[in-house]
Amino acid sequence: MRFCARPTLSERLACASALAQPYRKGWHALLRSPNLIGKVGMRFCATAGQDFHLALKIKYNDYSKKYYLVNIINRKYNIFIMQPIGIQIHNLLIKNGKTVSVAESCTGGLLSTLLTQISGSSKYFVLGVVAYSNKTKENILNIPRNIIVKKGAVSKEIAQKMVQSIRKIAKTDFGIAITGIAGPTGSTPQKPVGTVFIAVSSKAKTICKKFHFSGTRTAVRNKSALSALKLLKNLLKN
Repeated sequence: MRFCARPTLSERLACASALAQPYRKGWHALLRSPNLIGKVGMRFCATAGQDFHLALKIKYNDYSKKYYLVNIINRKYNIFIMQPIGIQIHNLLIKNGKTVSVAESCTGGLLSTLLTQISGSSKYFVLGVVAYSNKTKENILNIPRNIIVKKGAVSKEIAQKMVQSIRKIAKTDFGIAITGIAGPTGSTPQKPVGTVFIAVSSKAKTICKKFHFSGTRTAVRNKSALSALKLLKNLLKN
């Protein structure tokens, strides 16, 4: 079964059902993964059904294993299924000759990991800093202590300062910053677990968004990193 470029979600689901019977439930779960569904062409090879079934045993909240799933099937059957957002960003940065740097807190290096998973990422990834403590934010990212005390480490103001500082330090075209509360401790009535501020910056502008993610500590960290990639992708395209 084959679809031309930019199939709709219903087409993706129909294609998955036809291919993966009787494993519809697993395929629907995979296709609903927002970081894997891209508006891209997809081709399926019916002889790959058994391998797809085995791949469905992978836990889908593990982003690195999703990469593994997509890549092994692409290589083995010479087909294109879905393009993870990390690959889209990789291609955009390489194509435009741009660089990026990262300052992250609650994600503890996860965002840097995602940005450097693909061979050739050294062409655009310059620096990644895990500014986990307030002291690190002060000493490494040069964020004034009075702002941290007044606004709190998890705030729009600190995320903006983090992203602007890391881009300046690394001298990159783009910067990304994440600060938040992954839990299960550290929350306040005003800032519950799952509160995350993500900022992206270019020479022209800085964008910061507030998120409220649900789930476990791992889920909050994963959602934060993936949301940061989406914001970066949008900035790259604009």
